[in-house]
Amino acid sequence: MRIILWLATVSAAAAALYGILDIVQAPSVFTGQRAGWSIEIWGGLRLLCVIASTVCIIALWRTRGKSVDVAPVNPNPIIQAESAKTYSLNQTSGPTPMQIERTHHVDASELDEAGMYEYYYEYDIYRFSNGAICFTARSYVDDPNEAHFLGVMVSDQSRMMVDSDLAQPLFLSALVYLEGHGKTNVRWLSGRGNGYESVPKSTSCKA
Repeated sequence: MRIILWLATVSAAAAALYGILDIVQAPSVFTGQRAGWSIEIWGGLRLLCVIASTVCIIALWRTRGKSVDVAPVNPNPIIQAESAKTYSLNQTSGPTPMQIERTHHVDASELDEAGMYEYYYEYDIYRFSNGAICFTARSYVDDPNEAHFLGVMVSDQSRMMVDSDLAQPLFLSALVYLEGHGKTNVRWLSGRGNGYESVPKSTSCKA
């Protein structure tokens, strides 16, 4: 912005100087004695150039300290365009009926001076519940075919998932839903220290 301001100022100043020199060298602008009306019109245009250049310089320098407003980005996860929606699936959609809540989130840093993010994550959070148990899964927007289960809540108590959870009817129904929405790579966080593990193919067959 500063470079553009200086270039515009130099250009406007050069145009103004050229106009002034032309007027000084051609007094017929005001008298019409040297070359008739054509000189008067040309000189008048030069005078308008001087005025416009001066106004441009003043306007540029008055706005040089003003910054462009950028919408602040909350560094914490926030719910954006899509609000939470609840879906009710009947018995035919999986081993057990359940409630599905999906919310859209953006987790990002503030913009730096170059207008870039230090980090930016956009994802959907899924909650599959039957009232007593709730499985939570996440899917990133930039990897739409992948989803991973983060944990399970039983009687309002959160815990890591264990192998036996993969056989739960609610988990199998959640797996049916995710695979039916294009999540061909489904994983789960076991807490064994090796990150996310793929859901065994045998589990998908049971669902």
